[in-house]
Amino acid sequence: MKFSTRIGAAGLIAAALVGAVFSTLGTMSASAQTPPATPAACPADLKVTVTPPTAAAPTTVSATLAPTLNLKAAALGDATSFHVHYYVDIDPTKVLKAGTPIPTGDPKIIHGAALTQDVGTLAAGAHTVWVVVGQVSHQACGGTDGNIIAGSTTFNVAAAAAAPTAVAATPAPAKTGTGGLARSESSGITPLVLLAVAILGVAGARRLTGRVSR
Repeated sequence: MKFSTRIGAAGLIAAALVGAVFSTLGTMSASAQTPPATPAACPADLKVTVTPPTAAAPTTVSATLAPTLNLKAAALGDATSFHVHYYVDIDPTKVLKAGTPIPTGDPKIIHGAALTQDVGTLAAGAHTVWVVVGQVSHQACGGTDGNIIAGSTTFNVAAAAAAPTAVAATPAPAKTGTGGLARSESSGITPLVLLAVAILGVAGARRLTGRVSR
C-alpha cells in the first residue's frame, strides 16, 4: 500500500513538472509570435534649438525641443520614447536622411536622453554641435521631404593659458666705491687723523729748524 502511494505521488509530481515545461514553452512561443511595438511617430512640427556653452562650462551645450517629448535612453526599449544625438563637428544634414538609423560607436555622435550634454575635450578654436532627435530604433526624425530636423550652435573654445615662465633672479652687483664714505674713511684713515699728523709734522719741522739755527 505504501509503495503504490509513493508511485502515485511521484507520478503527480512528474505530471506537474511536465505541465510547467509545456506552459513555459507555450508562453515563449506566444512571445516570439508577438510583433515588436511600432516606434512612436516623430512630431511633424518638431523644432530643435541649441544653446552654446557658457564660460563656466565651455564644452557643454543645451537643447530645447518643441513640443516636449518622452525622452529615454534607447536601451530601455520604450517604443513611445525618443532620445537625442549630439553631432560634434559633423554636419548631419549632409550625411543623414530622415528615417535612417543614426550610427552608434562614433565618439563624435553622442547618444543620450539628456538635453544638457558635455561634448568632451575640444581643441582651441571654432566648433559646431548639431542635435538630432531619434526614435527608440535610432531612426532620425525628419520631415516628409526626407530632410532631418536638427538644431545647431557654433562657439569658440579658448586656448589653454600658458604656464608662467620663471624669471631668474638678477644677482646683486658687486660693491664698488666707498659705500657713501669718504675715501679716507673707507681706508680706515679719518680726517682727524690726517689733521693730527699734519700738526705733528709742522711742530716737528719747527723744532728741527730751531736746532739747526742754533
